[in-house]
Amino acid sequence: MTYVAWSDVIASSNVVKYVLENDLNYKVNLIQVDAGAMWAGVADGSADAMVGAWLPTTHEKYYSKFEGDFVDLGVNLTGTQNGLVVPAYMDIDSIEDLKDAE
Repeated sequence: MTYVAWSDVIASSNVVKYVLENDLNYKVNLIQVDAGAMWAGVADGSADAMVGAWLPTTHEKYYSKFEGDFVDLGVNLTGTQNGLVVPAYMDIDSIEDLKDAE
């Protein structure tokens, strides 16, 4: 199973590995790769699975490129967001404000 080194994907991949090995008696090897290789590996069959697809935004280009070469088993996490964040106590309202922040 391929995965990218993002904390959420590392956690999800290890949970799936645990279930597959302990409940279903599969042997699972986790292989860390970048996002493009993760998608390509599943699409070309050199990897059996991945659980780190950030859709519909971050990985949309990979989904479109390899669509038809993989089976989408559905959503495993909902309500996620991408973006920049700062603590509420900081007086920052834009990306431009970051350059002056201490």
